[in-house]
Amino acid sequence: MGEGRTIDCTVLMAGAYPFRKGKKISIRKEGDLYYASSEGKDFGLVKELHGADQIRMPEEFDGIVTENSCEQHILKARVLLRNNHSFPSL
Repeated sequence: MGEGRTIDCTVLMAGAYPFRKGKKISIRKEGDLYYASSEGKDFGLVKELHGADQIRMPEEFDGIVTENSCEQHILKARVLLRNNHSFPSL
C-alpha cells in the first residue's frame, strides 16, 4: 500500500453531538459546502480543511474524529487521502 496524505478539518456541529475520538464520519461536497454526517444523518458543516490548499478534494470522503468540543459545537477530524480517498472500512 502506498502512503497517503492527511488533512485535518474543523466541523461546526448543529448541536452538542457526543462523538468519541476514533469515530468514522463521512463528508460530502454539495455546491461550495462540505457536509459532515454520521450513519447517514447530517450533523454539521466543514468550516476549514487544513492543508488542502494545493489539493483537489474529492466529492465524498471519510474522516476520523480526533477531538470533540461538544459545548462549543466544534469537532476536529483527520482525513486520509489515498487512491480511494478514505479510511478503510472496519
